Amino acid sequence: MKNIITFLLVLAVVATWYLAPQPKKVERKVEIPTDYFIVQFDRKKMDKAGKVASTFHADRVDHYPNQNHAEMVQPRAITYTEGNPPWFLRADHGIQYEETNRITLSGDVVANQRYRKSEKFSLIESEMLDLFTDEEYLVTDQPITFSTESSVTQSIGAKAWMGSGIVQLLKNATGHYQP
Repeated sequence: MKNIITFLLVLAVVATWYLAPQPKKVERKVEIPTDYFIVQFDRKKMDKAGKVASTFHADRVDHYPNQNHAEMVQPRAITYTEGNPPWFLRADHGIQYEETNRITLSGDVVANQRYRKSEKFSLIESEMLDLFTDEEYLVTDQPITFSTESSVTQSIGAKAWMGSGIVQLLKNATGHYQP
C-alpha cells in the first residue's frame, strides 16, 4: 500500500511538472532612433563652373545620428563628366556614411553609361558596391557582371573610375566576346 501511495505521489509531481505552463518568451525589438527623415530626397551638386556635376534622388532617407549614417530607399544617382556620357546608378538600398563621401549601394545595383547615337555602352551589375561621390569611383569585392556592346564579363570584385571610363576587374574574370 505504501508503494502505491508513493508511486501516485511521484506520478502527481511529474505530471504537475510537465503540465505546468511554460513562461512565454518575450520578443524584444531594439529600435534605433532617427533624428530626421526625408521623403522624395533630391540633390544637385554643381561643379566650379556652375554646371551640374551630379544629381541624387532617394524615395526615403532616414538619418541615424548614433551610428553616423543615413539609410536610403531606392537611391538613384547621375554623374556628369565633361566629354563623356553620364553614368546612371540605381539600387534598392543605400547607406551614406557621415564624414565620408562613401555610399554603399545594395540590392540589384546597376551602373550604366550609354553613348548617344551609338550602340556603345558600359553596364555594371552587382548586389553591392561602394560609390565614392567626390572621386566618381566605384569599388566592390562582390561578384559583378560587366557588359559592353561587344562583351559580357563576370568577375569577383571590380574598380571603376566613372570620369575616365576605366574598369579594373579584380579576380576570376571570365568574359565572352559578342561581335
